[in-house]
Amino acid sequence: MKLLRATLRSFAVQSAWNFERMVGVGIAFISIPLLQSMPGGPDELGRKAALGRAAAFFNTHPYFAGLAAAALAKAEVEGQTSEAIERFRGAVVGPLGSIGDRLIWFGLLPVSSAIAIVVAVLRSPVEALLTFLILYNAVHLFLRFWGVRVGWEMGIRVTEVFSRGVFRTMLRLAGPLAGVTMGIAIPLAAESLMAGWRPADMAGASLVGVVGVILIGRVFQQMDGLRFGLLMLGLTLTVGIAVL
Repeated sequence: MKLLRATLRSFAVQSAWNFERMVGVGIAFISIPLLQSMPGGPDELGRKAALGRAAAFFNTHPYFAGLAAAALAKAEVEGQTSEAIERFRGAVVGPLGSIGDRLIWFGLLPVSSAIAIVVAVLRSPVEALLTFLILYNAVHLFLRFWGVRVGWEMGIRVTEVFSRGVFRTMLRLAGPLAGVTMGIAIPLAAESLMAGWRPADMAGASLVGVVGVILIGRVFQQMDGLRFGLLMLGLTLTVGIAVL
């Protein structure tokens, strides 16, 4: 039951986000049910100190916050020294954020979106919406529940999970898979939306695309390829629809 309570609390991990501690307060909020396992009851000084340490600066992907909170809480319950816990915090704060960004924002999100676009073209917008919600949240919810469980089971040894073959494979394939699925979905959507365009419409849209490439190349040099492609598609379709 305590793991379930901690997992449910993980959905609110960003509710107390701030520049000083990032999601640190949220990590402490998740940890409360897990720290009940410490001896001495709710007023025991050691538990209060553990909760204070949990609320210190911490930055991670929100879907992996439960894993971090559970691992930190398990270390406290096991009686790990505060120095060991702080070393663990410092060691995972960067990798967890990086892994989450690569798996979710650069992998799961574009892949789910691309599949939904294909469904929208071939089937219907309603089915596309349902497809996106099911695909995206199946992985999202799994990561939250799995993270709390494995964090609590392994404690500060949880970093071993990310050296396993399955995680390495997921990280390696996330970007290419997103590129392939978007590469299929965007032309398919463009073909569907541009059906019936006249040559003048195509020429106008192409001109907008060329101008956009030049402007973004000069002004938005840090923009990644996915955002650049989506922006170009949006500009092209907007102008093309406007001149119909």
